[in-house]
Amino acid sequence: MNKVPQNKYAANLPWKRLTWLMDFVICGLVIHWIFQGILYMDRSEKLFKVLLDFLLTVGISFLLISWFPWIFAIPFAFLIAHTLNFLFNGQLWVLMKIYGRVDQNYSEFATYFMELSRRIKAEKSVGFAAVYGSQVRGEWKPTSDLDVRLVRKAGIFNAFRSCIFVTMERTRALFHKFPLDIYILDSFTPLMRMRGDEIPLIICDFIDYSNQKLIQKE
Repeated sequence: MNKVPQNKYAANLPWKRLTWLMDFVICGLVIHWIFQGILYMDRSEKLFKVLLDFLLTVGISFLLISWFPWIFAIPFAFLIAHTLNFLFNGQLWVLMKIYGRVDQNYSEFATYFMELSRRIKAEKSVGFAAVYGSQVRGEWKPTSDLDVRLVRKAGIFNAFRSCIFVTMERTRALFHKFPLDIYILDSFTPLMRMRGDEIPLIICDFIDYSNQKLIQKE
């Protein structure tokens, strides 16, 4: 009898004979370190994450070039930069949730959600925000994460600002050891791929549906 995969990484691995590897946390960490959720990101966030890697690599390279030849300094700087990006912008505790390393009570979960909702409503670059996942399906458990999707307002400035906002929220979640699965979207199109049995819990909606533009309500 084939072994049933214990997590989504194992279940989605194309090489089924190697699914047993994904039962080990270290394997999940390596995969997560490499991709850091970029496959699920919309265009603006992908570009922002790559730009962040680039800027960090350049900055760290200037520091290391005094001690190492550039041929070693640049690759080493990239490894450091990518690791920093992973720690502060990689949703580490969402990964740990997959391996059952997250355990919290509902009071802590609800308190974090309320504080996050307040910050999202105050963020001027966000046009729409909603919660998906186990919470809206009524299937919450101590190992659940909080699935939040934000749709940004139009414009390059809002794209940049919303990406910074999401990065700050992931960093905050890191230090609180909270499994926050949050992404910023450029449009509503990716939301069409969410599960059909989930009725989202809307946090905020600043959209003028008469002309389909993202605006801030007065």
